[in-house]
Amino acid sequence: MATTGSTTELPDGGIINRSEPAAMRVWARMLGVHQAEILIAVAVVGPSFGAVRDYLRG
Repeated sequence: MATTGSTTELPDGGIINRSEPAAMRVWARMLGVHQAEILIAVAVVGPSFGAVRDYLRG
């Protein structure tokens, strides 16, 4: 994840691609959760990073 000024650039435009194993590892590391938790969150709220992050925060 690259930070430029006050903006943070997310991989893949902030869309979580569940079928890409390497990308899932990156998202899991960024969110501090297991890949399975991301899969569940994406199934519930869709692939948007913000929606998944908010879902995982509870």
